[in-house]
Amino acid sequence: MKITFVYDQSTMFAPAGFQPALNAAASILDSLILNPIDLYIRVGWGEVWGAPISSNDTAEGGPATTLVTSAQQKAAGVIPADATGIDGAIGFAAVAGGYNFYLANQNTGGLPGFVGIAMHEITHTMGRVSGNAAFQAVDYAAPGVLNGTAPGGYFSTDGGKTAGPAFATEDASDWAIQPGDAFDISPRPSVGGVITPVDRQMMGALGYAVAPPPPAVPSHQLITVTPASLGISSSSSFVHVDVMTGGSGHNTFFVDDSRKPDAAFTSIVGLHGGDMLSVWGVTGADFAVTWANGPDGLTATFTKAGTLAAQVMLAGFTTDDLGTRLSANFGTTSDKSGGSSFMTISATS
Repeated sequence: MKITFVYDQSTMFAPAGFQPALNAAASILDSLILNPIDLYIRVGWGEVWGAPISSNDTAEGGPATTLVTSAQQKAAGVIPADATGIDGAIGFAAVAGGYNFYLANQNTGGLPGFVGIAMHEITHTMGRVSGNAAFQAVDYAAPGVLNGTAPGGYFSTDGGKTAGPAFATEDASDWAIQPGDAFDISPRPSVGGVITPVDRQMMGALGYAVAPPPPAVPSHQLITVTPASLGISSSSSFVHVDVMTGGSGHNTFFVDDSRKPDAAFTSIVGLHGGDMLSVWGVTGADFAVTWANGPDGLTATFTKAGTLAAQVMLAGFTTDDLGTRLSANFGTTSDKSGGSSFMTISATS
């Protein structure tokens, strides 16, 4: 899939990080949907379809046609896959305090995570809306009983026998309680906006060919997601964003801040007893390290002379684990003149 944004004049007043973050969200969804279709989505700032966004909403979005969206028709081969008409529209409110436009650590600072919110609204334009025929076919009130367009149903792909997540009463097309999920009624995505397995099921139910989830990571291996792999240019504000996932054995993670001209944002998933993380290029004398809890884990922030140098988020840990499940130490190698400075974070359980 390829998403092309058609920007309203209102977006001239959007902040600098707006378009790069929107492109990052599109890149993730382009990789998720395998159908070779082109989508054209209108984008507004403070408005959607030319109308002001409700004061109660952070963002809004919807398709040009609801019952069967043009995106679904393209996926089914009903209309040309490259038809250039507008398939839907999304808009974002100018919220107080602004958005967090960084792909990693979407909840840092308590600001709305823009990438996940953008994915939330884009998928509305693709048919994830109440009143869409395919959507209503998986919205159940009870086994064998479709819910219609009423709020409070649940997701099911087997006639209602197996109940998936409940739909919200405020918006019957969003999950009611799926924290950290991009399709949640109040999307608070973690790293880059989480597309969960049930989200993949939903998009498949809407008629799209969906990429399989990443394979399980064998022991002693890493998966690194780079800005380039997400279609983000090295000149954007998203440089040096990584996600590392460990296997079941003893893993060693490396974050090298010594060669990066600007801040590195890295999330470590699957850190467990026997694993070690090395952050290269930092010293106890020159860097201040602060620890803070977030909705997805424990974040270490490295600053030098008041300037942010790096952030590392350890999924599943909290400050209570410091000194118990986690230990941190500074060190210097002896492989060259002056050595190379680093900090190690080791997990004991």
